[in-house]
Amino acid sequence: MPKQKSDPVVPVSANAPASTVVVDFSQYLVSRSPPPDEPPIDQYYKRARAILVENGATWCTDWHRQLFVVHLVGLAEVYARNVLATLVRICPGTERTALRKQLSLGSVGYYSTGDHAFGILDHQALSGCAEICRATAQIADFDIKQNSSAYAALEGFDRVCQLRHAIVHQCGGLAPHNLLEFNGLTLPDKPVDVSVSQLRMQDLVAVVHSAVRALNQFILDQTLRRWVRMGLVSVWANDRDRFEAICRLLISKEDCPTTTAESLYTAVGGTIV
Repeated sequence: MPKQKSDPVVPVSANAPASTVVVDFSQYLVSRSPPPDEPPIDQYYKRARAILVENGATWCTDWHRQLFVVHLVGLAEVYARNVLATLVRICPGTERTALRKQLSLGSVGYYSTGDHAFGILDHQALSGCAEICRATAQIADFDIKQNSSAYAALEGFDRVCQLRHAIVHQCGGLAPHNLLEFNGLTLPDKPVDVSVSQLRMQDLVAVVHSAVRALNQFILDQTLRRWVRMGLVSVWANDRDRFEAICRLLISKEDCPTTTAESLYTAVGGTIV
């Protein structure tokens, strides 16, 4: 029987030796401030404006502007998550749908009683058209149809998310599967990177704003239609709290300062006595 050879020792370094690093990751955590008392869409506006205006001087390089794209997509994700999870507390039909979903034991202990719906979306990214459509159906049972204006706006958001994906996962390099998501774009014959000029950055803001507005309007329309079908528009004294809650959740004080719960109620056929 031939003698078995031992593994050879290769005394060649490929790089500097790895070091043992002990990090106390609790030092990277800070308690979250309570959310402001304003609709999620207005929170989105305020945060997007803050990083644009207050940090405007820092967007002097392409690298900084790429970071802005990442943050902007994140703000849209936070918006969608806040609206869908909060809708569970307000809409009986949405609550009925969400009750069928499972929660992890960790999320039950982490979120307060009224916020358990956030746990349904814990493991689901919302950085794309398909993901948002899936979450909207999963939480609220609302179908964003492909021939709708909401879907068209979310498709635009999806293309911004392709840029964000390349920036985060490939240091700005665009792979063919990313490029194919840009309908009508001819694949280049050489590898390409993301480049965001100051002017183009404003275009991306407009695309993401449009998606947030379209989704916000879609959810309001579908919720009000559901309430009418469910017979939840009957007596103002009984319906007032629900309509005031949906107004606080979905009516932008910045865009529609004169819209009230009463005007929503009368718009769907309710009578205020």
